[in-house]
Amino acid sequence: LVVGATSPPATELAQLGQASKDEGLNPQGEAPIWDDAEAFVWKLGQVPCYNLRLKLWAFEHSFQEQYNIFDAAATEIASACTLLKTSSRVRRMLAMVLSVGNFLNAGTSRGGATGFSVESLLQLRTIKAPSAGSMTLVDFIVRQLEKAHPGDLARMFAEGNEAVAIKAAARHKLADLLSELATYRRDAEGLARRVVAPEADEALRLRGRRAELRFVKELAPLQQRLKDAEEKYVGLCAWFHEGGSKVPRPSDEFFMVWDEFLQAVRTSLETLTRELAPQRKRLILRRSRSDDTQRTNLFSPMKATTTQPPARGPRLLV
Repeated sequence: LVVGATSPPATELAQLGQASKDEGLNPQGEAPIWDDAEAFVWKLGQVPCYNLRLKLWAFEHSFQEQYNIFDAAATEIASACTLLKTSSRVRRMLAMVLSVGNFLNAGTSRGGATGFSVESLLQLRTIKAPSAGSMTLVDFIVRQLEKAHPGDLARMFAEGNEAVAIKAAARHKLADLLSELATYRRDAEGLARRVVAPEADEALRLRGRRAELRFVKELAPLQQRLKDAEEKYVGLCAWFHEGGSKVPRPSDEFFMVWDEFLQAVRTSLETLTRELAPQRKRLILRRSRSDDTQRTNLFSPMKATTTQPPARGPRLLV
């Protein structure tokens, strides 16, 4: 983009050509001497189809970087959608949230609910139990989940699992990416068509054909993968009853809500782990001592026992 925007337009080259003619040759029969900037522009203008060559060169050198951006977005959004919809850990956590919410709302019009909005996840961070000091509903839910399914939450934050995938997906604006990729593909194919036009020289046309094959081969499937990720996101929103009669919120906002909730869960889990560390240490120490005692009893030497002969009565003389 920078190369294309800063390359000299045809009007500037025409002005330089006219100035060269006006100057004419010096007494030694040499062309006029230009400053460095004018000399560079003049020499650049002598290259056949220099503007197309520059644009193709810039496109070729930036293609892989642009491709990787779209490819990562498609992969990360699709992965987050799949994990949120199929993860048993997420389902257990949502079931716990729903159970706690129904318990708190028992006897009201909100009691007995079969679901809740995604925004409710963020409210759990601020609702505190009146008799539990600074404990929030997130803290309570984390403690209950750890008691019922030890280690579940920690595995959720492991590399490649739910929390990591959701954080990655929250970086991407799916609608903008779809629009940008469509524009990028049109520009790439348009540039390839211009490069293989008859007015281009053979070397430039050959490069253009290779570029055109690459654009068609790689960008078309990439665009389809991004559309597939969009379909997965729409299906995820329907699964969560997100949007209802309205258009679902943008993907980055949806995943950002989840990411903020999971970060609160992680903070609560780390606090709980620190609180339970002394108890676990004492338990490990107690088990270690018990094992040592058992090993000592197992390998301790046995005391020798002597067997006393049975007592004999007085001998009878016959």
